[in-house]
Amino acid sequence: MSQTLLRLGLWIVLAVLAGYVLSETFAEGQIKELLNLQLLQSIGAVGILMMVAGSLWRIFEKVFGKKRNRCAVCGQRILPGEIYCRTDLRRILSEEDERNRSMNRGPARR
Repeated sequence: MSQTLLRLGLWIVLAVLAGYVLSETFAEGQIKELLNLQLLQSIGAVGILMMVAGSLWRIFEKVFGKKRNRCAVCGQRILPGEIYCRTDLRRILSEEDERNRSMNRGPARR
């Protein structure tokens, strides 16, 4: 979400800059009336606020969003990169092994 805010804010600021260049290039005409300076400033402010909000959100995600390395079943502390503690991993693997064995036992083949 933070990356979306950052990118959207950046695109808005770039569009405002392009609009400003267009309004200054064509000094007379409908483009100048359509893209007045007040409108471009307010839209640019929204884009900058979105970029600031996205940056703050990213900082908060990194600081407060850290996952603790805990087992998904019992919550015991585990090593980084693991999902389960050894006890739960052995239990899950043995249950899966038993399920595979029971599925392979089906009717006798000739």
